[in-house]
Amino acid sequence: MRLALLLPLALVACSAAPWPTTTRWRRQLGDQHAEMVPKTSKIYAVTRRCAQGPFEFSFEPLGGEFSEYINISIHGGKAMMGRWEYKGGGYKGTAMGTFHSERPDGTWVQEPDNAFCAVDPAAEPAPLGSASGKPGGGVGVPPPVQGPPTGGGKAKLIVEIPAPKITLPKNADISVHFDFGKPPVGKIDLTFWSEVALDFGDDAYIVVEQGIYAPVNVPAWKLELEKKKQSSDKIDVCYKDYYAKKVWPDECRKLAGDLPERDERSKVCWDVWAKQKKWSDACRKEFGDDPGSGSGKTTPSKPPPPPPVENLPPKPSDNAVWVSGSYTWHTDWVWSPGTWKVPKKDVDEGKTAKAPGAAPAPKGEVPPPAPAPGMVWTEGHWFFAVEGWIWIGGAWRVPPFPGATWKASVYVQLGGKYVLVPGGWSEK
Repeated sequence: MRLALLLPLALVACSAAPWPTTTRWRRQLGDQHAEMVPKTSKIYAVTRRCAQGPFEFSFEPLGGEFSEYINISIHGGKAMMGRWEYKGGGYKGTAMGTFHSERPDGTWVQEPDNAFCAVDPAAEPAPLGSASGKPGGGVGVPPPVQGPPTGGGKAKLIVEIPAPKITLPKNADISVHFDFGKPPVGKIDLTFWSEVALDFGDDAYIVVEQGIYAPVNVPAWKLELEKKKQSSDKIDVCYKDYYAKKVWPDECRKLAGDLPERDERSKVCWDVWAKQKKWSDACRKEFGDDPGSGSGKTTPSKPPPPPPVENLPPKPSDNAVWVSGSYTWHTDWVWSPGTWKVPKKDVDEGKTAKAPGAAPAPKGEVPPPAPAPGMVWTEGHWFFAVEGWIWIGGAWRVPPFPGATWKASVYVQLGGKYVLVPGGWSEK
């Protein structure tokens, strides 16, 4: 998917299509052709299979008189969707938008392919080793750590790597292109995130390229730039008259459309939505569906915080795969810890952890107050490890579907041994 954004003068979405990183765009700077000239390029590895961000990038302007661009593309992973935020570069305020993967038929995805990251009891985990190299994956899992699911500090979601060490797919799954209408001024901050954990697969990489649009005919471009400045000066006069006298004559409409009038209608719509959560037919016709359409919940007003570092409890079976925790929006972001996905086959065939005897009586945990309505307390359990019985503490979690209940892990006697039956979500 390719999304091009013209900043800071306007936000323009172009046609969605895979973005081959080896090709260079030509674009129009007014009537003049300009070539994309990359100046910097960095590659980042995504450190965990399931992540929702925030992925944060900062840039300094390259300097000079030419228009600049920033292209951020994701290679690998499943179909995904999410949001971006832009600040700085001379743009006042925060610009926001969405990104989507594109299906083979040319349509944008409306739901991400993240079944692996959704803790659904009906979903089977990927084969052993499918998340090789990722913290909590099938191979290379960090040593078990006794304690609560969440440890101290913040997890690092991306790591810069040298370009020669990897081979990127020819096309990116998603590309978001920030196209500046004029040379940016000051630091630029870009943030990408999603409301749910996205599946980045085994080997997902984020490529960040910064460059300039160099005009093919510089003298002609400068002449046209002067003409555009004169037109811009006229538009500035139009705006001053509008805000002072509330007039917007035909000449201004020809130069800049009906922007001030539309801006005021937009402000009215959003003011009513903020105070009363009402979205009139007129607002829907001009500005699209209401902000909470189809979600049944309020829309996040900010990106999630960086995820905490998680202490992984001992692995319950050889084929179990760790699914990282994630944030869910209520009136604010609340954290739901990660968990192990254990294949049903491992449980049916008794291939889970063993113990020499029955587990001690469960500890009498006193749950702290729930972070948000609807969360479920998932009680702790005993686990037999090399050093003996250890207690894995409970935690508040967001259920994966309405009415879901949590069954704690227990050891049952089977053939003279005590075998672990892993806990998980259930419909009963």
